[in-house]
Amino acid sequence: MNEQQKKEIKEALKQRSTLKGGYSKVAAELSISVATISNVMNDKWEGIANTMWRKLADKLNILKEGWQLAETRNFKILQELMAESQQHSESYALCIPAGCGKTETSLWYRQNHANVALVQCEEYFTKRDFLVRLSRGLGLDVTDLPNNQLLERIEAQALSLERPLIILDEFDKVSDQIVLFFVTLYNRLNGKCGLIMLSTIYMETRVKRGLRLHKKGYEEFYSRVGCKFITSGNLLSQDIVAICKANGITDSADIERVVHDCQGDGRRVKRKINAMIRSRKSEEKKMQEVENE
Repeated sequence: MNEQQKKEIKEALKQRSTLKGGYSKVAAELSISVATISNVMNDKWEGIANTMWRKLADKLNILKEGWQLAETRNFKILQELMAESQQHSESYALCIPAGCGKTETSLWYRQNHANVALVQCEEYFTKRDFLVRLSRGLGLDVTDLPNNQLLERIEAQALSLERPLIILDEFDKVSDQIVLFFVTLYNRLNGKCGLIMLSTIYMETRVKRGLRLHKKGYEEFYSRVGCKFITSGNLLSQDIVAICKANGITDSADIERVVHDCQGDGRRVKRKINAMIRSRKSEEKKMQEVENE
């Protein structure tokens, strides 16, 4: 990692500290030591391993091959609902197909707004895992506490913030235990903190099946998200055009090829665009070598 990239990481940490209210909260959120952040900010870089620099770059969602977000339909829907949830402490459940920008938009929103906690849910989550990730997202470093005390600290931390928002990405991955626990979390934070759950359409199917089978907690969960899942579809052609142009693909034939080949899936769009960029750079390098001969 070169010096310019390290400067970008330093600037990103500074901005995150402003949003989060201090470097200690940033350290807790990123699961790194305050001492490491101090070394970065004070230009004491010689003692920081390359693995730590890469970890920081990944956690801060920067240096991602220059990939640029575009204002797609799903991006607009997500950021508008996140803003509404944060402003008015509302709870929403959104179902959007895989590869259509849920995680990228969540990361963008967290980077650009204060008092936002983002939890990337995993299939293996126990209640303890969920609480630890949430506490870190809120800038707490109290993971040695038992679950009941950790929940108390999470509640206190959220209530100490101005218009906090908790985003639970890929919520369809979690077990029924966490779905039920969401009810407890909602009850603690209702009217005081925005809650956004992001998932694929599978979550709506799962919850409605749970309602039919009278599974414990599902009626309570459904009620707390307004008895409604807000849904959207795959990327539209105009969305793909916007993504292409934002990332330097402007030739109409190239754009048409991306639209035709990618079937509305954002990951395929990104893969195709990156392949085109690599091909273009390779051709430019060859031309430069010929000119230099």
